[in-house]
Amino acid sequence: MQFKSTHPVFTGFKVQHPMSPPSHIVLLSSLRINPSGFLALLLLYHMEHPTRQNQPGERKYSNPLKYTFDGHFLPATPPDEETPEITESKDENSETGQSSESRYPGPSRAAGLAASLQVIANTVLRTELAELEMMKKRETYRLESLKRRAEVEDEMTRMMLQTQAQIASFVHQNNSSKKRKS
Repeated sequence: MQFKSTHPVFTGFKVQHPMSPPSHIVLLSSLRINPSGFLALLLLYHMEHPTRQNQPGERKYSNPLKYTFDGHFLPATPPDEETPEITESKDENSETGQSSESRYPGPSRAAGLAASLQVIANTVLRTELAELEMMKKRETYRLESLKRRAEVEDEMTRMMLQTQAQIASFVHQNNSSKKRKS
């Protein structure tokens, strides 16, 4: 599934759905958009394309992130492996038109958005860490180069001082021998 944004900041960018296979990481990082641009692009996508709803027979709480919620009230007992699944059947509130599923927030766009944001954040974090490592290596190479340059300059200075001392010694010997002859 491809997404082409009509937002002026992202015009012309085509991005795969954030929950597609890992190729989306390379695709998003190749855009070279700052992290807030990633988030804005992701929000635009989720506003235009809601996340997939659970199919019959799937768990109601198939949340990609275990500890996130969609901003609504959390259920009294959070869903986990010990909590039984909520069924589609109506309960004692059926005369009021409320089913048992309305007591708990179902999977929402926010859960998918949170998972997508986590993928994007992890991608940006890995990219930033890689850039930081490259900067550290560059700085290490630069410092080694400066150290070598200082060592070479030190050696050249020593050689020059030694040469000047030899010249001074030679001149002094010539002057001493001329004074003795005279």
